[in-house]
Amino acid sequence: MVNLRHHQYLSLHDALTGLYNRAYFQEIMRTLEKGPIQPVGMIICDVDGLKLINDTLGHEIGDSLLITTAEIISTALGTQGIAARIGGDEFAI
Repeated sequence: MVNLRHHQYLSLHDALTGLYNRAYFQEIMRTLEKGPIQPVGMIICDVDGLKLINDTLGHEIGDSLLITTAEIISTALGTQGIAARIGGDEFAI
């Protein structure tokens, strides 16, 4: 039997980093466009050189870099906001 909570978690979160995923980020953006919460700040960033790291050191090292990046973002953000992995090496805060 499929664990529904686990399935719901995976549908909203990135499996590698545990951050929210692009689908959740897009849903939040649609909600913010309609809602009264203003102003809204956003940071979009990526990990420079991830392809080079994956090609030269291997995907395990690249994945470790993405996990560490997600941990740094989460720690810096705390409970005040939303962090998502929106692409291979892209994050939205």
